[in-house]
Amino acid sequence: MRFGDSIMIKNKASNGVLVFDSGDKITSNDEAYGCTTTDKEMGPCARSIITIARIEDDGSDNIVRYGQKVRLEGNPYLLGKKLYLHSTQISPLSFARFSRNQEVSMIAKPIYNTAWKILHNNPNLRVQSLGQPVPANQEVIIEHCATAQFLFSDKIGYGNDFGVEYEVSVCSNVTTNKT
Repeated sequence: MRFGDSIMIKNKASNGVLVFDSGDKITSNDEAYGCTTTDKEMGPCARSIITIARIEDDGSDNIVRYGQKVRLEGNPYLLGKKLYLHSTQISPLSFARFSRNQEVSMIAKPIYNTAWKILHNNPNLRVQSLGQPVPANQEVIIEHCATAQFLFSDKIGYGNDFGVEYEVSVCSNVTTNKT
């Protein structure tokens, strides 16, 4: 994968694609929108496309590497501006609606809570793969840099304008097919 690539992220547990809903306002931030996974047949569209963006310009090549900090940007055509996949530590005012894990949303500010790392899915290869290129269509784990927890979805129903989709949150789960 390369920086600037537009991708779709699929969760193994919910068999759903990560999508966001501009009609689902999240109240824990000034401007934040809800994220879910959907198992409905969906091709690339404004709510399902994520662009991989570089955080630190270290002058290296344009290849995305395991362990490198990245931002996951939503399609700017959805609301006319860039939105970034975001999470923050659980607090009395900020948590996922149903699971009570860390809340995930799309926000307009590129702050540190929008930094993520792509890690190898196999824990036995995770350390030795750091710095290696991330191949396309590879099962990976996405780690939130600020809390060292993993992007997660399970079949927890989340009703929105598109029907019932599945909640997305951030937590560490010992079952690899859920993270």
